Amino acid sequence: MDGMIPGGRYETMVLPLIPFAIKGCLWYQGESNCMIRDRQYAEKYQVLVDSWREAFNVPGALFYSVLLAPHLYSNRMSKDRPPVTAEELPIFHQQQIKARSMIPNTDFVVVSDLVDKLRDIHPSYKWKVGERLARVALAKDYGLAEVVWSGPCADKAEVVADSIVVSFGHVADGLKTNNKGRLDWFEIAGKDGVFRPALADIRGRNKVVVYHPEIVQPVQVRFGWHETAMPNLVNSEGLPAIPFSRVSLSER
Repeated sequence: MDGMIPGGRYETMVLPLIPFAIKGCLWYQGESNCMIRDRQYAEKYQVLVDSWREAFNVPGALFYSVLLAPHLYSNRMSKDRPPVTAEELPIFHQQQIKARSMIPNTDFVVVSDLVDKLRDIHPSYKWKVGERLARVALAKDYGLAEVVWSGPCADKAEVVADSIVVSFGHVADGLKTNNKGRLDWFEIAGKDGVFRPALADIRGRNKVVVYHPEIVQPVQVRFGWHETAMPNLVNSEGLPAIPFSRVSLSER
């Protein structure tokens, strides 16, 4: 970061804590990595986690993080970094999701519904961010298995006639919208690879049918793929769905 001494924050804010015992860390990632189009973020995060675990002598220390919130990142232009498009945030989300698959004892929460103003780079509802992180720890590490800690996560997608049916996990008692409106921020593409805003309907407890009247042979589906996306799909506990661009696609 501009004006920062390398290692300065670690030296002053982390190193003094190392004599103390910890169980884990709750991590709110800064936005700078997104705005510099960081394509090695997952590997950098792994280095951070591994080094902190070694420093605290807790090899399995828990690390729970937050997917970056919606914001007008593409408006924050600088001559010192490459231009950022509206797709940079969801691309960075995939780096954060990749990190979870690479590093044991890590996970994340989604806060796409906690933004009042897209021009504000930080969500206002900090206590809700903390509550969601606490849910993860309570459910996964403190024996409270009944605590719902994740929003809906796409498990698979299936082409059925002229639609794509997406199946979700972590739905608790079922899928719903948080505003009683039509599902939003789903897109599908045909063989030309061009994504278009799609119609989407909840079917049953854990499925969403995605379709477009002009796409008769859909081949791809994605969700929440924009820096301003604040999708209304949630589970019965009100936790928002995880954005995605790739999900195992089959035909029926």
